[in-house]
Amino acid sequence: MEVWWYDAETCGGPGWVDRDDADDYIYGDLPVIKSIGFLCAITDTHYAITDNVGHNQIGGVTKIPLGMVKEVYYLERTSNDTHDNQFRGRHGEGH
Repeated sequence: MEVWWYDAETCGGPGWVDRDDADDYIYGDLPVIKSIGFLCAITDTHYAITDNVGHNQIGGVTKIPLGMVKEVYYLERTSNDTHDNQFRGRHGEGH
């Protein structure tokens, strides 16, 4: 799957921030991050995806809060892909 999501960000540091610079930052667009991975789970609060899948093991898991999600695209295999090594989720359920 491919998930486009808004990233949180912070402006400023230990010192003061000029008001005009702060306004530009406050009203500016949030950065959009694009993540691609295997879907592990959709919960009430987030999507969980991983980048690598092996037999009975997975790579690192990224959790993306639902409120930060802009777009979700479900990717399909092509007829050229003959591998059947997909993550099956908890208790062997396909996701």
